[in-house]
Amino acid sequence: LMILVGCAIGLCSSTSGYIFATLLNRRWDLPLRDSPDMSLEELKTLSERTDASLPPLWLSLAPIVLPVLLIAGETVLDTLIDAGAVAVSDTTAFIASENVGGRSQVVISDELRSLAGTLGDKNIALVAAAAIGILMLVWKIRPSREKFAAGMQGALASAGVIILITAAGGAFGGALQQTGVAELIGRPESNSQAVYILLGFFITAAIRTAQGSATVAMITSVGILAPLAASGQLGFHPVYLAAAIGCGSKPIAWMNDSGFWVICKMSGLTEAEGLKSVTPMSIVMGLTGLAATLAGAYFFPLV
Repeated sequence: LMILVGCAIGLCSSTSGYIFATLLNRRWDLPLRDSPDMSLEELKTLSERTDASLPPLWLSLAPIVLPVLLIAGETVLDTLIDAGAVAVSDTTAFIASENVGGRSQVVISDELRSLAGTLGDKNIALVAAAAIGILMLVWKIRPSREKFAAGMQGALASAGVIILITAAGGAFGGALQQTGVAELIGRPESNSQAVYILLGFFITAAIRTAQGSATVAMITSVGILAPLAASGQLGFHPVYLAAAIGCGSKPIAWMNDSGFWVICKMSGLTEAEGLKSVTPMSIVMGLTGLAATLAGAYFFPLV
């Protein structure tokens, strides 16, 4: 459900960002410059590569699509089993259909259920996706052992930083929750549904603007607002509160944000140019996502 709602709201947000960039591009002519990672000559050479040197589209999407399908498939199977539409039996060879109480019911074996649970585990699914990415790299680029080791080392180092940031954000949010901030912030006097969504958005946006990391801001806000979501007093599905927190992680991108520097350095933008383009675009995308979240919670509360 988070994936579906996130895609719908993200589509609105990304569309507004594209429109903003298109309008800005008409009024502001930015030259294409060399970046620290690639010169204009190298960029031109890369753009002229033939499709034969690239992996097919389905294989390029596999590291992203495969874990989503595996995790979502296991979740859907659990839901069907809980609803009684699918039964598990140790006598079924693989999968069968039986007539139970005048209606058809799918019966699967214990082995198939165990296999689905194993492949649908988020760790197994992500490891499989990473393995596909590594095999695709070896197949198409065929790097030397030294280049392959250097690339893996850089990827693991980046992943390590993300894990540390995520863990720190979770600890920070847990610490704030223990101080009683959750009780103070998570019990607004107004019963309006919009208040809860606005609360999640602006708390996340404030933390994001202050310290720069969207991940830390989101996890911190989750730690603060989790009791509110668990109380059942929202009037809409908690997925919209999660979406509001996600939208609040967009604004405001500026110099304390590592992503701001990545965009500027890879695009050859100066700091002033980044503040004139990246920062307002992040605000527009965040506010558009907030509006889409409010509309979804009002018209489709899912409760």
